[in-house]
Amino acid sequence: MHRTHTAGELFDDWNMQKQNIDATENKLLFREGDIWWCSFGKNIWVEEDGKNELFERPILVLKKFNWHQFFWLPLTSREKDDCYHFLIDTTGIGGSIILSQWRTLSSKRLSRKIATMGRGKFSEVFRRFHELFSL
Repeated sequence: MHRTHTAGELFDDWNMQKQNIDATENKLLFREGDIWWCSFGKNIWVEEDGKNELFERPILVLKKFNWHQFFWLPLTSREKDDCYHFLIDTTGIGGSIILSQWRTLSSKRLSRKIATMGRGKFSEVFRRFHELFSL
């Protein structure tokens, strides 16, 4: 029988995972346009959550600031094409990039590289993101 975890238990599990991530000394090579599995966390209400015991989900590296910090966008398997999403099909990964759920993260959260988005497609994502948030 599969046991359902309470929100409090999931937050506790994520806190332990986050402590393990923080203790790592990895210096991964990543660049803008890369798609990685990332330990995303247990988040609150409408924020995107990670899945599985590592709280992972795929993300797109939108802007690399240095070896330790980057600006990213989460991916979802749901195919949506509206002002807040960008449809993708990169090396067999279907779904959408969620343009509205961006933030910065530590590179320590990156776990496995999935693919690199082509320059043309990455430029389109960057342009759509910029159009959405230019004030």
